Amino acid sequence: MPTAAINYLLGLTSVSSNVFLWATFAFLLPPSLFYAYIGENMNTLLSEQVTDSDYIKAIIIISCAVTIIAGLKLFNKIYKK
Repeated sequence: MPTAAINYLLGLTSVSSNVFLWATFAFLLPPSLFYAYIGENMNTLLSEQVTDSDYIKAIIIISCAVTIIAGLKLFNKIYKK
């Protein structure tokens, strides 16, 4: 789902601005960092035969961990009420 559509839909809910901003930052930062890394190194990835680099694996694992932890904290905050 496009982020613009999510923004409009969440504007209709009772989600506070602080929670919305925090969740947006937490869930968009890991993929943004990953895409920036891939874009920066695309020339290297295309010119060399690179298999699963330990560096790329680390970024993916850290991104997943951050997203899961942030999701759990947000889930607890929303449903704790």
